[in-house]
Amino acid sequence: RLSKIRLLQMLNQIQAVYDAVDHQQINEQSHALDKWLWQFRDAVEGAEDVLDEIDYYKLEEEAGVHNLELEVCNSVAKNFKQNVVRKKFQT
Repeated sequence: RLSKIRLLQMLNQIQAVYDAVDHQQINEQSHALDKWLWQFRDAVEGAEDVLDEIDYYKLEEEAGVHNLELEVCNSVAKNFKQNVVRKKFQT
Protein backbone atom coordinates (compact mmCIF):
# COMPACT_ATOMS: atom_id res chain seq x y z
CA ARG A 1 0.00 0.00 0.00
CA LEU A 2 1.43 3.36 -1.00
CA SER A 3 1.45 6.21 1.45
CA LYS A 4 0.07 9.60 0.52
CA ILE A 5 3.56 11.13 0.68
CA ARG A 6 4.91 8.52 -1.73
CA LEU A 7 1.99 9.09 -4.10
CA LEU A 8 2.62 12.84 -4.07
CA GLN A 9 6.31 12.27 -4.79
CA MET A 10 5.42 10.03 -7.72
CA LEU A 11 2.92 12.57 -9.05
CA ASN A 12 5.55 15.31 -8.85
CA GLN A 13 8.02 13.15 -10.77
CA ILE A 14 5.41 12.34 -13.41
CA GLN A 15 4.53 16.03 -13.72
CA ALA A 16 8.22 16.94 -14.16
CA VAL A 17 8.58 14.42 -17.00
CA TYR A 18 5.35 15.62 -18.61
CA ASP A 19 6.50 19.25 -18.41
CA ALA A 20 9.84 18.34 -20.04
CA VAL A 21 8.14 16.82 -23.09
CA ASP A 22 8.12 18.92 -26.26
CA HIS A 23 4.41 18.69 -27.00
CA GLN A 24 4.66 20.50 -30.33
CA GLN A 25 7.23 18.03 -31.66
CA ILE A 26 5.22 15.05 -30.41
CA ASN A 27 2.03 16.41 -31.97
CA GLU A 28 3.81 16.82 -35.30
CA GLN A 29 5.26 13.29 -35.16
CA SER A 30 2.40 11.33 -33.64
CA HIS A 31 -1.11 12.57 -33.06
CA ALA A 32 -1.94 9.34 -31.19
CA LEU A 33 0.97 9.84 -28.76
CA ASP A 34 -0.04 13.46 -28.22
CA LYS A 35 -3.60 12.35 -27.48
CA TRP A 36 -2.30 9.72 -25.04
CA LEU A 37 -0.13 12.32 -23.25
CA TRP A 38 -3.19 14.52 -22.75
CA GLN A 39 -5.14 11.57 -21.36
CA PHE A 40 -2.18 10.75 -19.12
CA ARG A 41 -2.09 14.35 -17.87
CA ASP A 42 -5.82 14.19 -17.14
CA ALA A 43 -5.31 10.94 -15.20
CA VAL A 44 -2.56 12.55 -13.10
CA GLU A 45 -4.79 15.53 -12.36
CA GLY A 46 -7.57 13.10 -11.42
CA ALA A 47 -5.23 11.36 -8.98
CA GLU A 48 -4.33 14.72 -7.44
CA ASP A 49 -8.04 15.50 -7.07
CA VAL A 50 -8.59 12.18 -5.28
CA LEU A 51 -5.77 12.94 -2.83
CA ASP A 52 -7.27 16.38 -2.18
CA GLU A 53 -10.66 14.80 -1.57
CA ILE A 54 -9.15 12.32 0.89
CA ASP A 55 -7.60 15.25 2.79
CA TYR A 56 -10.94 17.06 2.79
CA TYR A 57 -12.85 14.09 4.19
CA LYS A 58 -10.16 13.47 6.79
CA LEU A 59 -10.41 17.08 7.99
CA GLU A 60 -14.20 16.87 7.94
CA GLU A 61 -14.05 13.70 10.05
CA GLU A 62 -11.63 15.29 12.52
CA ALA A 63 -13.91 18.31 12.82
CA GLY A 64 -16.88 16.00 13.47
CA VAL A 65 -14.97 14.19 16.21
CA HIS A 66 -14.03 17.54 17.74
CA ASN A 67 -17.68 18.68 17.65
CA LEU A 68 -18.78 15.42 19.28
CA GLU A 69 -16.20 15.87 22.05
CA LEU A 70 -17.43 19.43 22.57
CA GLU A 71 -21.05 18.26 22.76
CA VAL A 72 -20.12 15.61 25.34
CA CYS A 73 -18.20 18.15 27.44
CA ASN A 74 -21.10 20.60 27.28
CA SER A 75 -23.55 17.87 28.27
CA VAL A 76 -21.40 16.76 31.21
CA ALA A 77 -20.96 20.37 32.35
CA LYS A 78 -24.71 21.01 32.09
CA ASN A 79 -25.54 17.86 34.09
CA PHE A 80 -22.91 18.74 36.69
CA LYS A 81 -24.34 22.26 37.04
CA GLN A 82 -27.89 20.90 37.36
CA ASN A 83 -26.79 18.44 40.06
CA VAL A 84 -25.02 21.20 42.01
CA VAL A 85 -28.11 23.43 41.85
CA ARG A 86 -30.40 20.54 42.81
CA LYS A 87 -28.23 19.66 45.83
CA LYS A 88 -28.23 23.29 47.01
CA PHE A 89 -32.03 23.36 46.95
CA GLN A 90 -32.25 20.02 48.76
CA THR A 91 -30.12 21.19 51.69
